[in-house]
Amino acid sequence: MASTSYRVSAVPPIRRLEPGEPLNRDEFRKSISVFGLKIPASRTTEFMRTKGLKGSLLQLPKIKTVVQLEGDNDARILLLDFYQADRLPEEIVEIARQNQLDIVSHAVDLDYSYWTAEEILKSTLPESLIEDMPTAFTLMGHL
Repeated sequence: MASTSYRVSAVPPIRRLEPGEPLNRDEFRKSISVFGLKIPASRTTEFMRTKGLKGSLLQLPKIKTVVQLEGDNDARILLLDFYQADRLPEEIVEIARQNQLDIVSHAVDLDYSYWTAEEILKSTLPESLIEDMPTAFTLMGHL
């Protein structure tokens, strides 16, 4: 298994706001380039269950692991949790070679609605206020 430092991370853009400055949701657009395997649509389930790929599939909340290609109903992209092709585990490269699959780049586009309120607050509040930022538990108290 590859080091997690080569894994995909979806941290919102940091945009510290000045007091009274309005939040611009467009500033939270982010495109993350990941790698994937171009697979036949008919073999999607088979590849998702392949032992060598199972732990290497993209693991971002709210993002599908399998992407349908526009205009090509016979192929899918199985997204991997890696953003550098030269850091792909040998096992994945071997699976691609044995099955004659292409390793392709794919952009995952994120916007304001992707992140949680807590993540947005952490990326916009002044750093001095982040430690004292209320959490869901603080707001609700004991149940």
